[in-house]
Amino acid sequence: MRSDVLSYFHDEATIQPLRRHGPEWVSDPGARVDRGITVGFGDDSDEMLYQLFEQKVESLDEATKTYAASLTLPDTPPAPEYHAAWVEQSVNRTAMNLLQRLSTELALAVRLGASYVCFSQFRSGLLNRFFPVTVETSQHTANVMITLDVPSQTISIPSL
Repeated sequence: MRSDVLSYFHDEATIQPLRRHGPEWVSDPGARVDRGITVGFGDDSDEMLYQLFEQKVESLDEATKTYAASLTLPDTPPAPEYHAAWVEQSVNRTAMNLLQRLSTELALAVRLGASYVCFSQFRSGLLNRFFPVTVETSQHTANVMITLDVPSQTISIPSL
């Protein structure tokens, strides 16, 4: 069973399948099961890329409790259940990385006596939902101003 925070991440996860094209990874929205993905959350700009390698144990030394292994990136897709577990693990890892980064940024803001401002609706929603804080009126006003969805308009200024 997932925690509420982890469920929030999974609900907002954007998983983009990738396929190899020569030495590069390219986006392939039609791919169902492949060995490359990017994981992101909502409108947040931080994404992570994952590659699913296969590991083969080449030798095992019981006496020293060591082994040698080779990693390959086959052209064949993995088994669907193995792929599903890898995708879930990748979402969890990306969530953990984002939470660690967010925690570091918040700690720095506290240390500096500064307000924390973010432009990601995902991060804002995460903080407001799971880590609500009481703020002073000036900070609340700043938060409201940042989240206002004001339509942009182009104004033509005649040349002089």
